[in-house]
Amino acid sequence: MEVLAGVLLLLLLVDLLLTVGVIRRLREHTQKLAELEAGMSGRQTLSGPRTGSPVPEFPATPAAGGGVVSPEGLRSGITYLAFYSAGCGACEDDLLPWGEHLRATAGSGAAAFAVVEVPDDEGGSVLADRLSEVMSGMGGVVREGIRGPLQAAFDISAFPSYVVVEDGVVTEVTHQAARLTAPVGARSA
Repeated sequence: MEVLAGVLLLLLLVDLLLTVGVIRRLREHTQKLAELEAGMSGRQTLSGPRTGSPVPEFPATPAAGGGVVSPEGLRSGITYLAFYSAGCGACEDDLLPWGEHLRATAGSGAAAFAVVEVPDDEGGSVLADRLSEVMSGMGGVVREGIRGPLQAAFDISAFPSYVVVEDGVVTEVTHQAARLTAPVGARSA
């Protein structure tokens, strides 16, 4: 009986030591997460430029459906840039809210472009074609390879990403079209 009590006591001590180790590890991870969050202060998202930053330089790019995306074109008025990637489920899910946002901003004078990452080895043109339908008459679609010039210029690494540029300055960055704000003139419409 004494042997059984000794073994039980030993197991309880081992369990106590393991619990203390787990608690210590959780504290370390909590501290690391807090440091990471503090290092990201000023960032609203993990992908895209900081709000308040000027339009980056990039080569002018023609869009299917009309228009050209260029730094000069983004320096006046409001432009909505939507970044998608072929094979991205979240991108597919966000097409309807993107279309609703475009309809809500129609008549406001704002421009809109969708940039679709279409890898050479995939048939990703289906998403680009669907975007062309969603945006019909409201904007153009640009197809790029992986980390194309527009994605690189706007520091896009997650999809979907939405960037709003007003008079050459980034005013909004989000990963959900439903969170985009409509221009003041379009809100009352």
